[in-house]
Amino acid sequence: TRRPLLQTIHYLSFWTLSHLFRGKPQPAMEYAIAALPMLGILLDHPDVEVVRDALWTLLYMTTGGKDMVGMVIASGLMPKVFRGFSSIDEKSQMIALQATGNTLCSIPEHRQELIVKLNVFEKIVPLLAPHISRLIRKQACWALTHITPATPYLVQKLIDSGAIGPLCEIIKTPDFELQKEAAMVITGALSSGPLCGLLKPLGEIIKEKPLDNHLLIALLVSLRKVVLLGQTLGSRGKSNPLAKAIEETGAVRTINELMAFMDMQVTQAEPPLNP
Repeated sequence: TRRPLLQTIHYLSFWTLSHLFRGKPQPAMEYAIAALPMLGILLDHPDVEVVRDALWTLLYMTTGGKDMVGMVIASGLMPKVFRGFSSIDEKSQMIALQATGNTLCSIPEHRQELIVKLNVFEKIVPLLAPHISRLIRKQACWALTHITPATPYLVQKLIDSGAIGPLCEIIKTPDFELQKEAAMVITGALSSGPLCGLLKPLGEIIKEKPLDNHLLIALLVSLRKVVLLGQTLGSRGKSNPLAKAIEETGAVRTINELMAFMDMQVTQAEPPLNP
């Protein structure tokens, strides 16, 4: 349907604003500061396309460096960005997730405080549900991967948010790309977080074959972390107390299969012996 003239002028103005921040170099900081109050109004606009352009503008701002990101956070607009997660417009959901990931990755020193204060995990987890589109679930996994590996406290907050169950369900799906994104959340969390609640999903990853090389490396690094932790927990001369839990994940069988495959590759590559 055609918009009334005034509404069309508004829409084109907002579209122009978003494209100004898309360009390089971006407008100076003082112009960005002046635009933020208007962006707050636009995020409340009833027109889906206007809201989408406002989100685009904020996404471009989050690529403008630490100072620009800090300005976006100080503006108090992030809760309105999160509203984009539940938008009826899939593009707005995607943009909101990207802006959230960019924002929290740009300020590692304040990441934990913001994630807890704004309940970021609790807002992203519903986007992992089976009825949500593949594209959004994949983007939600990407966001979790990029903001989770920071501290054991944050990983525990991820577990408490109820994310692990939906991630395990995604890992069981036949969609390899989606599986990989969900699995990277788990291996990233294991790199700095508590083991409680993460060994079972690690087993789900190991069950899936074949494993992507990048994921396989992340998986082996995670397993090494678990083994080393078990050695630390165990007393001198006694067995690793985490050995049974590791074996139950299927990790030992997978490593043996990998070693057998490597031995076979080496054997096939050896030149035949001269008679």
